[in-house]
Amino acid sequence: MAMNPTVLADAIKNGLGFGALPTSGKNTGMAADIVMHVQSGVVNFAPGTIVGTAPPSGGPLIAGAGTGGLITLVPTALASAFAITFGVMTPEIQALATAISSHVSTLGTVTFAPGTITGACSNTPVSPGVLAGAGAGGTIIGLVGAVLAADIASGIGQPGPTPELINMATEITDHIMNFAVVTLPLVTGVCSAGGGPIVAGTAAGGTIL
Repeated sequence: MAMNPTVLADAIKNGLGFGALPTSGKNTGMAADIVMHVQSGVVNFAPGTIVGTAPPSGGPLIAGAGTGGLITLVPTALASAFAITFGVMTPEIQALATAISSHVSTLGTVTFAPGTITGACSNTPVSPGVLAGAGAGGTIIGLVGAVLAADIASGIGQPGPTPELINMATEITDHIMNFAVVTLPLVTGVCSAGGGPIVAGTAAGGTIL
């Protein structure tokens, strides 16, 4: 599972009400820009947002999970990509790019279900240890198409989003939440002597596909 520009381009076209027409090159390019922009994001988990249980004598982490991972993006990067795709930079294109990027990085968070954070705990029954782990199969949650559409409308000077704009924005947010996959290369934490919940579980440098 991963984001797919072709699938997103078709979804955007359909959302705008042009389902009977071929997908245009600009739609395809816009979708590719959005996917590449989200994939450029870096995911970090603050201490305490990665949880799980260390066994009494060390060993594999039990039920490792994560919530509230933050996504860092560079908003100007998407605007620059859109300018190349559309062949021009306008205030409307700038506003569209800024709204999408800001929505993902401010409302979007990353979650890892129990068991998707794995690793080894080095504690013993009498000594604390450390967790050295990783995460696979994380997802992005919290995006709302109607909110994104309202932000886009505001940015381009419209009094409110049209139904077509809401549909387009919803296709974008749904695609990201349904298909983006997050990987954490290194998860760390403190494993208490004798086991129990890990302490200060954290991760940085996560990638998005």
